[in-house]
Amino acid sequence: MIPLILQSPAFAGLPVIHGFTTRIEGVSPAPFNSLNFSTSKGDKQENVTANERILLKHLNLQSKPIVTTHQVHGKVVLHIDDTIQIDSTILIGENDAIITMRKGIIIGIKTADCTPILVYDGSTGAIAAIHAGWKGTALRTAAHAIESMKSRFGSKPGSLKAVIGPCIGKCCYVIGDEVINEFEKTFGGGSFIIRAGDDGGKRFTADLQGANRQVLVDAGVPASNIFNINLCTACNPGLLFSHRRDAGMTGRHLNYIGRI
Repeated sequence: MIPLILQSPAFAGLPVIHGFTTRIEGVSPAPFNSLNFSTSKGDKQENVTANERILLKHLNLQSKPIVTTHQVHGKVVLHIDDTIQIDSTILIGENDAIITMRKGIIIGIKTADCTPILVYDGSTGAIAAIHAGWKGTALRTAAHAIESMKSRFGSKPGSLKAVIGPCIGKCCYVIGDEVINEFEKTFGGGSFIIRAGDDGGKRFTADLQGANRQVLVDAGVPASNIFNINLCTACNPGLLFSHRRDAGMTGRHLNYIGRI
């Protein structure tokens, strides 16, 4: 059976729930079919709300709100503390990462090619959900989230576990000079840029998962504590949405984590 949710064994047995949704088992019509979590491309709010209910019912968490944010391909981190009133599913501000210590809520970011990263602190219980497209990767958004966890919660990077979810892979993510230049500024010449074998070597792709793994390592997360779900969104049309593959007209996954 094709799964509704992808999960990593890295978080098994820990006091958190997490997942990376697929496009399976929702109510949205084509081209958003079917488990779409965004109205940004024209799907109806009633469909997105129904899909949220399907997910929460599947998790047996019907009473839990989902907290998301309007993602802007930056590096600002949203801290959800006890002063923020959350009675139901809510979208807060413009940010590209969410961190919290609160129980009773689910935090999530939405993707359709960009890199989702979920983080759990085994010492404090703090969690993070991070969105990193190529801009967020070059801006080291994941490192900013970890720095915020350190300053807000006293997290130590060595205690963190991170799971990098499905995103567009180096097999499919063809890039131009703008991305190449920004990656070279951030990572050094040629890092995470792959010269494709066709077009006389003039075609390049980027490795978003590899680059974000390096961002996490540079931020102090042990390499042994970083895990990947190695699926390319563009390569799996029956399972995953892809902005690039579907020329922008597609749905969005919800990549979520919550404290139990």
